[in-house]
Amino acid sequence: MALQLTPYHLPLVCSLVLSVAVAAFAVRNRDVPGGAPLAVFAAATAVWTAGELGNVSATGTAAKTLWTNVEITASTLVPPAFLLLALEYTGRLDGLDRRLLGALGVEPVVLSLLVWTSGHGLVRRVTGRRLADGGYWIITESLGPAFFAHVAYSYLVIGLGIALIVRTSLLSRGVYLVQGTAFVLGVAVVLVANVAYVSGLTPPGLDPTNMAFAVCSALLLAAIRSQRLLDVSPATRELARDELIATLPDAIVVLNESDQVVDANPAAQEVFDATTPDIVGEPLGAVAPPLADALADGTHMLTLERGDETRHYDLRESGLDRGYGTVTGRVVTLRDVTDRKQTEERYQTLLDRSLDIVTVIDEDGTITYETPSVEEVLGYAQPELVGESALEYVHPDDRGAIVESLTGQLAEPGSEATLEFRFLHADGSWRWLEARARNRTDDPIVDGIIVNSRDVTERKRREQQTDVMRRLLRHNLRNDMTVVEGYADLLSEAAVDSEGDTAPGDGSAADQPIAEYVDAIEERVEKVVERSDKLQRVTTQLRDDERRLVDPTAVIEETVDSVRLSHPEVTVETDLGDLPPVRAGDAFEVAFAELVENSIEHCDGEPGITVTATAEPEDVRVRISDDGPGIPVDELDPLRNREETALEHGSGVGLWLVIWVVRSVRGDLEFDVEDGTTVTLRLPRADAATGVSASDAPTDGARALSTSDE
Repeated sequence: MALQLTPYHLPLVCSLVLSVAVAAFAVRNRDVPGGAPLAVFAAATAVWTAGELGNVSATGTAAKTLWTNVEITASTLVPPAFLLLALEYTGRLDGLDRRLLGALGVEPVVLSLLVWTSGHGLVRRVTGRRLADGGYWIITESLGPAFFAHVAYSYLVIGLGIALIVRTSLLSRGVYLVQGTAFVLGVAVVLVANVAYVSGLTPPGLDPTNMAFAVCSALLLAAIRSQRLLDVSPATRELARDELIATLPDAIVVLNESDQVVDANPAAQEVFDATTPDIVGEPLGAVAPPLADALADGTHMLTLERGDETRHYDLRESGLDRGYGTVTGRVVTLRDVTDRKQTEERYQTLLDRSLDIVTVIDEDGTITYETPSVEEVLGYAQPELVGESALEYVHPDDRGAIVESLTGQLAEPGSEATLEFRFLHADGSWRWLEARARNRTDDPIVDGIIVNSRDVTERKRREQQTDVMRRLLRHNLRNDMTVVEGYADLLSEAAVDSEGDTAPGDGSAADQPIAEYVDAIEERVEKVVERSDKLQRVTTQLRDDERRLVDPTAVIEETVDSVRLSHPEVTVETDLGDLPPVRAGDAFEVAFAELVENSIEHCDGEPGITVTATAEPEDVRVRISDDGPGIPVDELDPLRNREETALEHGSGVGLWLVIWVVRSVRGDLEFDVEDGTTVTLRLPRADAATGVSASDAPTDGARALSTSDE
């Protein structure tokens, strides 16, 4: 058999080698998605190219006809193989009916039978042979209707495969876009070349389709090498995503731009008590009205009644905009947070009922959260302090220590500090708070400093009271005992001097100084006992903290009558209005009696005392005025400072008694010592609020003291 050499041999050999290389790679990876169809596709193009190579090499009509039949037979496998490759590569093969896939084999079988049977001319009819312009033999033929039907069918099938790959590539982007581009460009070059051949635009005897396979194979090999074609494919990714979404406990619903349900995973089907076929294509408002309403309102929580229980869901949505705007919609995720919600509610209940205040402040000291207990402890509504600077409510004397802690101990995340400071109550008074602070700025949920504080005002008061009592007792008892010791020494000396004169107790003149010394000692001892009694009254009153209703008019009149009997030299005048009951218990009687006794004690000669009482909207005010010299400023300074220092010792516990018992019933006490002494006692009315605002004490002695809380 004679052979010939043409200019087309070299490109055909190159195309054949490249097709075989692609087929070999596909065979080795036939188990991955797209591997087997790619092997068939590449093998068919290789056989097609080999047939064309045999055709151009042969010189006889019979040989050329044989190789042409091989070409046409191989070409019937290329379209269905490419479509199967596209379906498997994009992950859509599993969803197709197997009978439809089987139908793809009908056309290749029918056309192959027609090709290998002669005489009908439905595919092609050989009319002879001739020499081409290049000096090589070609056959002349006419193409039949079956051939053109095959071409149209092939273009349709290949076009469908290209559409699948293009859509997946546009939606996937990244490496899959490059892989898809290699597929589409390679097949597009083959189609252009084939269209040119079928249309008669190429020289006689030349079919550029086989040479175009070289470009297609080269692009596929490049994608295999640089983009890991078949190693990573959209099909594997889609299968993994489908499996992941199907097994997720979160309910996932996919909506299109018209809010119609496109897909729903099994968890969503359980939530909505419906199967996917029942809800796909339906408006979301018809499938799940509460979810549609929540999305429309922009809320992030959804509550659904499922049977006899209530379930809470965290609602999230993300937009879909893929394929450069060809696909739009959104994915809605519902995460069941019922357990978390119930836990949060339990903890919130504990916080709501706790007397401790939990506060969150940012690094600038601004309050970002307060527990409801702030209302019970400090009198503020829960959101009232949010957004305010915490330092503005801290006592000026304590702010420096707080700032130092914020910039020092609490500057780093995770650091902790224990603080004590005074905080402004809503009624204007100061409350002592003991706090434990921890920096949680590294926690995105907290993003601030957590301050857990409790009211220790009463403890501070008791500590102060104990300290002041200790100081008073130590100082005053030391003075009294010094006096007693002095008189005892004098008594001892007088007794020695009288031994040689007369016997003690016989009424002689020597007994006179001894009697005076004994009286002085007895007087001092009585004062010690009296002071002890007062301290006992203070302790009892502060411990009981009784606030029963009392009639202030009756208390004043009974006390004044008692004073007039025991001190006939004292003039006491009263001017009492119509006074309502006060919630003060025995505190009012103790305080009023002590103030009157104090006025008598510090007045020279025959003192005059005036008692006036008026009813104000919030309280009852009782004023005790005397014409004495007034309480010295150094006596008021310890009271003003609420503590006694080493250099400041009050002369007695009487005024401390008054201050503490009045404070125990939320009362107030003021002193005016410009002309004599006027003490104003304010007690809350039984029909009014008991809180009293605090005021800063002046230092000039004119308005010497206010006993409302620091």
